[in-house]
Amino acid sequence: MKKLLKYSLYGVGGLVALLILLVAIISATFNPNDYKPLIIKLVKEKKERTLTLEGDIKLAFWPKIGANLGKLSISEHKSDKEFASIQGAQVALALLPLLKKELVVDTIYIDGAKANIVKYKDGTTNFDDLLSKDEEESQEIKFDVDGVKVTDSAVTYSDEGTGAKYALSKFNLTTGHVALAEPIDLATDFSVTANQPAVAAAVKVKGSFLADPENKHFAAKDLDAAINGDLLGGKEVSISASGDIDAKPETREFLVDSLKLAMAGVFNGAKVDIKLDAPQLIAKKDEVTGKKVSVSLVQDKAGDTMKANLVLADIKGSPKSLQSSGISGDISGTQGARSINGKFSSPFAGNLEDLIFDLPKLAGQIDIKDPAIPNGAAKVDFGLSLLTDVKQERINSKFNLNVDNTKLNGDVAVNSFKTPDVKFNINADTLDLNKLLGSSKAKKAESAKAADSKPADLSALKNVLLD
Repeated sequence: MKKLLKYSLYGVGGLVALLILLVAIISATFNPNDYKPLIIKLVKEKKERTLTLEGDIKLAFWPKIGANLGKLSISEHKSDKEFASIQGAQVALALLPLLKKELVVDTIYIDGAKANIVKYKDGTTNFDDLLSKDEEESQEIKFDVDGVKVTDSAVTYSDEGTGAKYALSKFNLTTGHVALAEPIDLATDFSVTANQPAVAAAVKVKGSFLADPENKHFAAKDLDAAINGDLLGGKEVSISASGDIDAKPETREFLVDSLKLAMAGVFNGAKVDIKLDAPQLIAKKDEVTGKKVSVSLVQDKAGDTMKANLVLADIKGSPKSLQSSGISGDISGTQGARSINGKFSSPFAGNLEDLIFDLPKLAGQIDIKDPAIPNGAAKVDFGLSLLTDVKQERINSKFNLNVDNTKLNGDVAVNSFKTPDVKFNINADTLDLNKLLGSSKAKKAESAKAADSKPADLSALKNVLLD
């Protein structure tokens, strides 16, 4: 027994020594760079593209099979024009897991990658020939990557049919462990430009992300994202997002935790600042719960200001019957010598499945101070109901207004959002136009100002039917 063990160890030791010797001989005698001309020739024959290998190819065999590539580039199809290039790339595979159909990869390094993607007018692209169409599907294999690191890379995309152009530059990406249907720690930053719509911005994103299309599960944890630049029709725009989001659309499960969204920028000459805070929202198939959601808006244009705050109280119920103890808000603003302050509140109910939302009793008041109106001030008390059916594209509202001694009531119905058909009725018991419109002196001043201004642009109403 001892001799058997002894000779077995000798045999294993000899086999290992032979393997090490074999690897050493291959490493010493085999030079992959000798095959560069053959590789270039095969690419030319099979893909009709020119492959340029400027750097040396370095191989490793144990304990991992790996390759370190130098600078390389590939041309457009049947052209010498460059399609894509990289300054360098490095990848290594663990040898033993391959025997178990497991693709275990060390960190993949890619530096200075550049690609120019073009979509032609006929719908084809400049990389269609690179996509394998006739090859059989590969056997299912376990995919596992220790990490990916991309530095200083860029991609451009052009659509010749629409004239749209998009570009990513200064692209950097670092990930943790990458495997199918598992969360991925990720950090990336890049610059993006576009012409449809016009965009020129810098983007930074980090967090843990899950995208599992097979099980319809998507999530972002510890999200920290920021976009800064010119976008959304604004200048010096800053957008940020943080928090946790978990969604399973197929089972109607949705989780929001500590979500904060913010946007600031200059739009049409006005400085705008919007913030949303959603501490917690849990939506399941038969249950919905949530804590207070708040939204704030601040706008300043040439000294004219507006501030608004909206709060949706605790939410409870089910997707078909959502209830809230109330929605409330306040608004204030100034325009020249005029100032306005108001507040409102209402119970809230909704049906998330059918997209029906109801504010059955929205009530509030507005205080106006303006030297142009009698007594320099006015108070407006209002009450209304508002029912919105998004799927059916319908809005119905009944309202009551009390402006000092002038009382108005009526109803409004809107059908179709694309080409609105608006029907309304208004009744007034006493109509004091002086209190509603201000003094004749003020109106003359406004008329003089209007004479020097351009006619009002009513093009937005061209598809609106009024009754």
